[in-house]
Amino acid sequence: MNIGKIKRIPIRDVFKHEASHFSKWLADNIGALSDELEIEFSDVQREERVGSFRADIFCKDSEGRNVIIENQLEDSNHDHLGKLLTYMVDLEAETAIWIATEANKQHRAAVKWLNQSTRQNMRFYLVKVEALLLGNTHAPLFTILEKPTEDNRKIGAKKEQETLQIRENRAELYRKFWDNLLKRSKEKTKFGSDRKSTPAHFFTIAIGRSNVYYAYTFSSNGYGVFLNLETGNYDKNKALFDSLYAQKSHIESIFGNVLDWRRLDNRSVSTVNYIKTIADVYDRFQWNRVADEMIDMMIQLDKAFHPHLKR
Repeated sequence: MNIGKIKRIPIRDVFKHEASHFSKWLADNIGALSDELEIEFSDVQREERVGSFRADIFCKDSEGRNVIIENQLEDSNHDHLGKLLTYMVDLEAETAIWIATEANKQHRAAVKWLNQSTRQNMRFYLVKVEALLLGNTHAPLFTILEKPTEDNRKIGAKKEQETLQIRENRAELYRKFWDNLLKRSKEKTKFGSDRKSTPAHFFTIAIGRSNVYYAYTFSSNGYGVFLNLETGNYDKNKALFDSLYAQKSHIESIFGNVLDWRRLDNRSVSTVNYIKTIADVYDRFQWNRVADEMIDMMIQLDKAFHPHLKR
């Protein structure tokens, strides 16, 4: 009995070019990957356009869900990880398969994290490809390095629930914070005190002019106040902003601080902001201090802008 010896050889000895050789072979022999992943593929297409890029393989699984396969005949790198995620989003795929000759621990950890942290319907595979030689026959060998598992799904479901709970808690905290601010506002001014609280990180106040309003903001970026000019007509919006900006020195002298003027030339909206240091809505001990500062800011903002806006 003659028993052949299998040798591992460089993948480039078999497939000289990633796109025209390996991707073409894989598209024509997708069953080799199906057997390893236990996923049936259909409607296999090569070089699917995604903007100025092309996904190596775009196909569907047995349930008709979109799948993208990104091939790399070299060790894993950040560029291909970025492409994998970009193609997945653009092509609305639920399964992403990244094939490389080897994967470093950071990329393995990234794929594992994706399986634990993204939506439950999304699946990520990291697959190692090698070339084998048996006699005069070449063959690729696929080995799964990372894949979605039941443990990953459980971790992901738990994180999803925790995230939802955090959002619900944060929404309730914002309601309570704005309730507190409005209560304290009545002690200093009736400006905006007729409003009801909101679960959002910002709180708007109408000033009697269509599509122009003040707002409080309190987020991880900081806390403060802003004037929002949101007229639907681009020319009118910029004309109003420019007329206010022409009075910049006078307005800022009344407000008492330098303001952040944003004309936003690519949009029919403009803003003028004053944002202070970062604060945490979870830190209730800061609420009264932050609320009082924001109320004082709003009073000064109105003093500075009201004479110009009522014209």
